[in-house]
Amino acid sequence: MHLYYSWASCTAGFIGYLQHQLQVPAPPQWNSNLFVVIEFFLISHYLIAGSLYGLVQKIVALSSYILAAFFVLDTISKSVQETNYETASWLYLVFIILLIWSFYKVIRDIEIVKIERSPFFIFCAGFLLYVAGASVLMVTWKYLQKNDTDLEENLKSLRRILN
Repeated sequence: MHLYYSWASCTAGFIGYLQHQLQVPAPPQWNSNLFVVIEFFLISHYLIAGSLYGLVQKIVALSSYILAAFFVLDTISKSVQETNYETASWLYLVFIILLIWSFYKVIRDIEIVKIERSPFFIFCAGFLLYVAGASVLMVTWKYLQKNDTDLEENLKSLRRILN
């Protein structure tokens, strides 16, 4: 149930591994863009299925899928050679909206007396922390690349350590 994020990571990692093994000439940023799309599909599906019902669920799901298609087309039109941080930040904004709505639903429905025992609530809380930080980084990435080389090197070092 909460393995969506793991599936997104494993899928993107496996495709990157196949790309390397088959010696397909593609930059590593291609894999980052792929991860953003897979992550968006899986996590938004989980959030939409867990917090919306009926016609609203179908409309929000269709809108999310159209936004993901826009991300793919925008990435292809700009360059697959770079991670598309600007458009990915829009996908993360949709995550934030869905997460806030999910919090509202958990609090409104009160299916579990102690809210901290709700797996959906815990997932939303943890993922909201991740999305908030990642979206700030995505929005400011171009600025950081142009103006602060020390910070950029530190972030790249941190990224290498975490991966």
